[in-house]
Amino acid sequence: MPRSKVPGRANVAGEVGRLADRTSKATEEIDRTVRAIQDGTTEVVEAMRASMKHVEGGMSSARSAGDALQSIIQGSEALQLMVTQIASASSEQSAATQSVNANLNEIASIGVRTSSASARAVDSCDRLAALAADLN
Repeated sequence: MPRSKVPGRANVAGEVGRLADRTSKATEEIDRTVRAIQDGTTEVVEAMRASMKHVEGGMSSARSAGDALQSIIQGSEALQLMVTQIASASSEQSAATQSVNANLNEIASIGVRTSSASARAVDSCDRLAALAADLN
């Protein structure tokens, strides 16, 4: 039999053609899958970049909040020092006021004693004048 009339070769050629079609379709499917993966990867990268911007913004906000808290703490410490100084000055002023009050009480007591002594001196002067008048 001549070669062209061999039935196995035609079947093989048909199978090779079908295999080539299936290979072509599989290659197209792989190409679509690879493109979909690439598109998905691009979307993920863009989302990660956007997330990084949000993280950087959050870090900046956290830094600003930390700076603000540090300023508040420093202001509170300065205020506490002022309150302590005011309390100390008030305590000193209270002690000075008590001392002035004690001195005023002493002056009032001296005034009462002086007044009493002056009254006795006037009385004594009156008696001396009466005695002197009796002697004349």
